[in-house]
Formats: sequence, C-alpha cells, structure tokens
Amino acid sequence: MISPADKAKILKANTANIVRKVKAGKPLTKAEMGLIAEAPEGEAKTKKGRPAKGNSVYSLAQESGIDQRTVRKRLVDAGLFPPDDHPRQKLIDAIKPTKGNGDGTIKEQKTFEEWRKLKIFNDKEDGLLITKASVISSIQRLNPKIDALIEQKIVNEYPAAVAGLDVPAAREFGKRFADELRREWAAFREEWQG
Repeated sequence: MISPADKAKILKANTANIVRKVKAGKPLTKAEMGLIAEAPEGEAKTKKGRPAKGNSVYSLAQESGIDQRTVRKRLVDAGLFPPDDHPRQKLIDAIKPTKGNGDGTIKEQKTFEEWRKLKIFNDKEDGLLITKASVISSIQRLNPKIDALIEQKIVNEYPAAVAGLDVPAAREFGKRFADELRREWAAFREEWQG
C-alpha cells in the first residue's frame, strides 16, 4: 500500500514530467490527461516563491504579456494601485495598450502617432500606398462588367437554361456562372498587383 505522502510525491513527479512533455510539444496520452484532471490545483507562485494573489502586478503581467514595470505604471496612472483592492476586469482594461484613439497617456499617444507616421512613410517609400482615386476608378470600371454578367446570366439565361433540367444539371449551370464571376474577380485582383 502507498502512503499518502508517497502518493503525493509520485503525482508531483508525474505532473512535472507532463509539463516537460507539453513544453517539448509532444501530445499527451489519455492517462496523462486523466492525471491532469485529478491533480489538485496548487497556488500560483511569483518569481520569489511567494503565493501570487489574484490581482497582483505579477499575475497581471503574466496574463497580459506586458512587463511588470509597465503594468505597475499604468495601474498607478489609472489610480488602481495597489491592484488587490480593485475588480480584475477594471485592472485588465487599465493595462491594455492604447490603440491611438485618444486613450492613454500623452506619451503613449505621441509614440503611437510617431509609429503611424513612420509606417506611412515606409509604405510610401516601398510604393505600397494606393490612392483613393485609383480604387474608386477600378471599382467603377468593374461594376458595369459584373452588372452585365449578372443580368445576362440570372435574368436572361437562367430561366430558359434550367426550365426542364433536373437538380444536378441546374447546379452545373450555377457552377459555370460562379466560375465566370470568379474570373471577373480575378481580373479585378490583377489590377492591384504591382
């Protein structure tokens, strides 16, 4: 008979082996998945070995992938420090990086704007920018072709073509029409390849 202490040691060793296997990218067996389901949940630990609290800077940094210093700064700026006293969702919203839509600190807004300008400059240098006028003109060139094709196939040809056909033959007609439509869209795509 195995003592409870020995059983805990075996379970801990098996769990460590499973963790190594997962980190190596190897699939788990059904037995290993069963061990995971049966394993008691331990407390999360910080780097210093202390139990991590639910709303600690460390746990928020681990969850968000943002370094602890930045998490702490954003929490202080939002008036949510120390984080243990606040709802988790409010903390997560406060540490999200800004998207440049006016949220965040002035420094973050300035950094986003500089990044945006550099991206536009680099795209212009690489010839990746397309003017609105060229987009509008190519759509205007394509619209009559698509309209004429749809009018011809669906309004004029479809009723007569499928009048006495069975379902598979009608589907075949629909497939041919879809292929023609795809060819038109492919021609549209070729306009944008530079």
